[in-house]
Amino acid sequence: MERKVIYPDKFALQVSLCDFCSRQFVDIFAQDRGVFIANATQNELGEFLSGLFFDGDDLSEIHEAALHVYKKNSLSGFWASTDGDGITLLDELEASSGRVVEPKNQMTLGPIIQKNGLGDNTFSGSVGYFQRQPGRVEFLSEVQRNFDFYIKEVEQNRWQILVDGHRSQDAQILEDWFPNFSRRNYQVVTIDQGELSNTQTVMFFDELSRCGMTSDWNFSQVKRITLRKNSPQNNEEDEKDETDRSVLSGISQAILEGQDLRQNSFVKQCETGGYRFTAMTYEYNHVKQPYVVEIRAEFKGRPKLFEVAMEKSLRRTGREERLEDYQFPKDQVLQMLSAFYGQAKFIFDQIVT
Repeated sequence: MERKVIYPDKFALQVSLCDFCSRQFVDIFAQDRGVFIANATQNELGEFLSGLFFDGDDLSEIHEAALHVYKKNSLSGFWASTDGDGITLLDELEASSGRVVEPKNQMTLGPIIQKNGLGDNTFSGSVGYFQRQPGRVEFLSEVQRNFDFYIKEVEQNRWQILVDGHRSQDAQILEDWFPNFSRRNYQVVTIDQGELSNTQTVMFFDELSRCGMTSDWNFSQVKRITLRKNSPQNNEEDEKDETDRSVLSGISQAILEGQDLRQNSFVKQCETGGYRFTAMTYEYNHVKQPYVVEIRAEFKGRPKLFEVAMEKSLRRTGREERLEDYQFPKDQVLQMLSAFYGQAKFIFDQIVT
């Protein structure tokens, strides 16, 4: 994936540093390059920096900071199936690697390789693409993004594809491309919130709290819930408004944070008052090691994509068992989230059938 790189003019750099980047970033960026200006405002510092000459790495750093390109990963995905004719999905993807396979986003498919640490017969690939962002500054109008995906054949001619992306739209890009990239027309299946009634969304998230993680982890509590009111035309026969109307009147969506939210009286009222759950964040404790993790499960974006992410990982230390931040190895995080996503699909299938 190649493009012509044009060095931004002084105005573009000044707007990026003054209007789009955070003050903290501009301070650190300047100091790392030996620039110290006492009592300077962000505009003054940005104006001075914009007159300097930067190399490609410097420009990429400014570019990502201005566009808020964060590296927090989440896992989403879908399942693809087709009639068997002796050609495997892996062979077809490998034949497309290294080429721009979708011109609209200049989507380029990387090589397909075997992935260790995520179970037998799991393969990984990568996708690079350009995201267009309209605006007055050409320097910020396009950002290069990439994400990894993992493929596993769950049964003959049926594959699970999990996307390890930085944005919810990453999975959507691959999902949209998938059905027609081959002459065999793959059928794509997702965890579709539209197939669940309000009551079933509650069942789905509750069951996921109990069964999402492996037996090495004990569910502790729900730390965060997002719920919303269905529009009248979408109300179903099991949505009986038996709550105090004065309490819920005018509330179309709520995001709740706290301790043991699943037992909260307001949440209970919403549950019986025509609301559906769209996201939950669960806390788990390891049964043998001093680890605590928070896993978020969410139907996100439009159309609603189901994704899971590790929001926080902690370790208990000292006699007081004080909690401190702890970073699991990336492959271990992927392994946990992959298993969690697989359980979500199993629970979803059980409910809808």
